[in-house]
Amino acid sequence: MNAVNAARAAQHKHKDSPQPAAALAATPCCIVHVDLSRVSLRHSESQRDSQRDSQRDPKDCLEETAKLARSAGLSLQVLARHTFVVHRISAATLIGKGQAETLRTLVERQGIEVVCFDVPLGVLQQRNLERALACSVLDRTALILKIFAANARSQEGRLQVARAQCAWQKSRLAKAWQHLERQRGGRGFLAGPGERQIELDRRTLETTERGLDKKLRKLDARRSLQRRARRGCILTALTGYTNSGKSTLFNRLLALPQGMRQAVRQQPFLTLDTKIARWRDASRTPQDSSGATLLLADTVGFIADLPPFLIDAFNATLEEVVQADIVLHVRDIAASDSAEQKHEVLRVLQRLGCKGRIVEVWNKIDRLAHTQRHATLCAAKSCNAVPVSARSGEGCEELQRLVLRA
Repeated sequence: MNAVNAARAAQHKHKDSPQPAAALAATPCCIVHVDLSRVSLRHSESQRDSQRDSQRDPKDCLEETAKLARSAGLSLQVLARHTFVVHRISAATLIGKGQAETLRTLVERQGIEVVCFDVPLGVLQQRNLERALACSVLDRTALILKIFAANARSQEGRLQVARAQCAWQKSRLAKAWQHLERQRGGRGFLAGPGERQIELDRRTLETTERGLDKKLRKLDARRSLQRRARRGCILTALTGYTNSGKSTLFNRLLALPQGMRQAVRQQPFLTLDTKIARWRDASRTPQDSSGATLLLADTVGFIADLPPFLIDAFNATLEEVVQADIVLHVRDIAASDSAEQKHEVLRVLQRLGCKGRIVEVWNKIDRLAHTQRHATLCAAKSCNAVPVSARSGEGCEELQRLVLRA
C-alpha cells in the first residue's frame, strides 16, 4: 500500500464516525535524515547532489522534512525522527542492512505506517525499503511534488505540476518493471513483458508530455504578450527560500485590501503562481523618480535539493525573476540555517540566469533576541542588506525608498 492509500485508509476508517474532525486519527509517520557526507564511493547523481545538504545541521534537515510531510496533504503525524550516517551507499536500500533493521524495529515499536526520507530514492531502493520496513516509503522528491500538486490553483500551475510529474515518472521507468522479464529466448530480439510494459509506459508519458507542452506554450505566448505590455515598467521580484516571508512582505509593501492579499500560512510552497501588482509608495504614486511605473512580483519559493526537472517545469513562471530589474532576495534571518538557505537560492538563481540587481532583504528581525538583533543590524549595514519585519512593518519604508531610488 502506498502512502496515499495509507492516508486515505486512515481517513476512510473514521468516515462514518460521529467524532469531530479534530479527533480523527492521522497516519503515523517517521522522518529519516541520511547523512551522505562520508560517502567515498560512486553513487547516483541525484544522491550526489543531496550530499551538499549534508553540511546542514541534521536537526534543521529533519525539521524541514517534517514540514514537508505535514504539508503534503496526506494527514501525516510525525511521531519519530532518526538520522543515519552512511559510509557506503547500498544500491538496494541506500542505507546499510543494520540501519534498515534498526529502522524496522522503530517502525514496529511505534506503529509507523509511512517513512519519509529527506533524500531522493531510486525505484528499487524505495521498493526494497517498503518490503524491509513493511510500510510505505516516500522520498524528498515525492513529498515536494505532492505539495506542489496540492497547492496548484491556476491552470498554468496545474499544467506545470503535471509536466514535472511526467518527467519524474520517466526518470524512474528503467527500474520500475525490473521484477518482470525483460527478454525472452529465441532467434533475434524478442521483448519480454517487462520491456513491453516499459515501452508502453514511456509512450504514454511522452504523449502526455507533448499535450502538456502544447498547452503550456499557449500560456507562455499569452504571458509574453503581458510582458510586452509592461515594457517601460520597472519590475521588482520577491524571491527566496520557502517560508521566508515573501508573501507577507508582498502584502505589507503593497498595502493591499484584505480580499486581494496573497494567502499567508506557515506552509512550504503555498505560493506557486506569480502575482504582479503595481507598487504604490507612501504618497500613493506608482512611479519612481524617472516616472516609470513600479511593479512588484511575488514568486514561488525555493528549497534545498529542489529537483532540476521541477525548476524546468516552472521555467515560464520563474521567468519573471529572470526578467526582473531588481530581485529582492528575502531571507529568514532568524532561521538557524539562514546562510545555507541563501546558498541554495543563489544556486537556483544562477541556474536560471538571473541578471537583475539582487538586494538582500533580511526578514523576521522581530524574532531575534536583543543582543542577536543588534549584531544583525550592524552586519546588515556592512553588506548593504535591508533588515525588515514584514509582520510589524519595521524597515519596510526604507526598503521602499531603496527601490524607488534604483
